[in-house]
Amino acid sequence: MGKPMSPRKSKGPPPHPVIAVIGDLVASRQLPGPERGEVQAELRKFVAQLNERYRSAVLSDFVITTGDEFQALLRDPDVIPDLAWELNGKPGGLGVRMGVGFGKLYTPLQPTAIGMDGPAFHYARDAINSAAKEGWLGGVFLGFSDPGDQILNGFARALQHHRAEMTDRQREVAALLRSGETNTRVAERLGITKQAVSDHVKTMGWEEYSLAEAGWRAALRVFSRTGGGVKAA
Repeated sequence: MGKPMSPRKSKGPPPHPVIAVIGDLVASRQLPGPERGEVQAELRKFVAQLNERYRSAVLSDFVITTGDEFQALLRDPDVIPDLAWELNGKPGGLGVRMGVGFGKLYTPLQPTAIGMDGPAFHYARDAINSAAKEGWLGGVFLGFSDPGDQILNGFARALQHHRAEMTDRQREVAALLRSGETNTRVAERLGITKQAVSDHVKTMGWEEYSLAEAGWRAALRVFSRTGGGVKAA
């Protein structure tokens, strides 16, 4: 497979609002030097994996902007719940705060999400600052209008709380179910019985979680439409 192509530098800013995502490692600055270096090395690998895995949804590539922070522009809001799931506990087991902003760019689009400015990034920066101040994981959303921000943040808080209540085994089961595996296949992959999978599904409230996540995706589509829907100012 050839190397994925990044968007070319454009002559002007996009005519429509874009989605900016800023991620920040939780408490990484408190680690001793050698441990922090290891976590930052993991972060570099992790960011490269995000660019590969979400290639079709990325407008400007994920890039590390400081030792502990990274950002990207997205073209597809559907992947945000997947990012929230994936950022939970990674890299280095620290977890990642996520600020998401929706708005215009004032500068030309770049292949990587650096060297640009506009409300999309301003909203994302305010969102990540709020996440740090309040200790919130799972995503903070700004710029999606009223009531868009309230709805999206409500889903984010509820789903993060649900994830935090899952045991390690339940998260393993849920991760496989999210990827489309059946209960039978999950049992085979984890070396447990199908009944054990069913018990985990019931105990962790998987049906409720998946329905809420589907609702979150639907709300993200509505509040990030570039034509005919609710737009950021």
